[in-house]
Amino acid sequence: QHAISVTVSPDVTLLTEKLHTAQAICDVAWEKLNTGYWKDVQVVWRHLYSYGSLFKALLEVKLGRSTHIEIQDSCLPPVPLEFPIKNLVCPSLEHFAKEYLNKEEPVIITKGMNYWPALSTRPWSIRYLLEKVGGRTVPIELGSKYTDEAWSQKLMTVSAFVDRYILKKQSRDTQIGYLAQHQIFDQIPELRDDICIPTYCCLGEKDEEPDMNLWFGPEGTVSPLHHDPKNNLLAQVFGHKYVRLYKKEETPFLYPHEDRLLENTSQVDVENPDLEKFPSFANARYSECILKPGEMLFIPPKCWHFVRSLSPSLSISFWWE
Repeated sequence: QHAISVTVSPDVTLLTEKLHTAQAICDVAWEKLNTGYWKDVQVVWRHLYSYGSLFKALLEVKLGRSTHIEIQDSCLPPVPLEFPIKNLVCPSLEHFAKEYLNKEEPVIITKGMNYWPALSTRPWSIRYLLEKVGGRTVPIELGSKYTDEAWSQKLMTVSAFVDRYILKKQSRDTQIGYLAQHQIFDQIPELRDDICIPTYCCLGEKDEEPDMNLWFGPEGTVSPLHHDPKNNLLAQVFGHKYVRLYKKEETPFLYPHEDRLLENTSQVDVENPDLEKFPSFANARYSECILKPGEMLFIPPKCWHFVRSLSPSLSISFWWE
């Protein structure tokens, strides 16, 4: 606590250094909280994560950060994980290809985005996005998930989307809006300079850039259990997401829709499964993670995945073959 005590010093450099220390403490505690089984984690790591988050929030306020989203995120309680996905610090291309890509084994890659301008020299935040692209019109998905009957789409500016669905200035509006699976880098090339294509994407069979899509929304957005045909690196820029994965071998237990348009989507509500209607779902084995800023999750082809935003968040997916 002494190392990150908050003083009244106006020295921004000193406060920023303390903020980095607080973040480092949170990162160490978070790793301990998400290693092994939750019941085996010592309570001291929970306390350390809580103190680090509180000090980080105070420092954000003292530095005058306008992005209350970051402060809200700092207080995010860790979710107990029973079957955590393995994580590695920047594995070599050879190791990644041999142990994960070729074996179609999910893995979280940490510290592989540190050099992105979006996480370093030009850090993305709500304010930054509004300044860069606030006036641009984008398609917004309306509804908690695309399998809902009431799901629809609407065109609106990024600024209007943020006001209504991220900052929730219209407090009576309970509808969820999501800027999902949008190729924003084709529409707004200036944002492309803030990100970097992960080197792991070069391991594909085709000599072409991966498909890049942006996912930006408030807490509570859901991508129902589904699979995609390509390799996927899901890169988290800010915010946290809960992700649950089922390998393609579990497909017989997952009840895909019979409708051809939704055959890559499960009929099962992962968070509230109807086991009378879908009894075999209880036999499906899965792994899970809380994806945090600066982490990339490798999702193999045909690997079923369910995603829920635990806070306002932004992710970028890289799909390649």
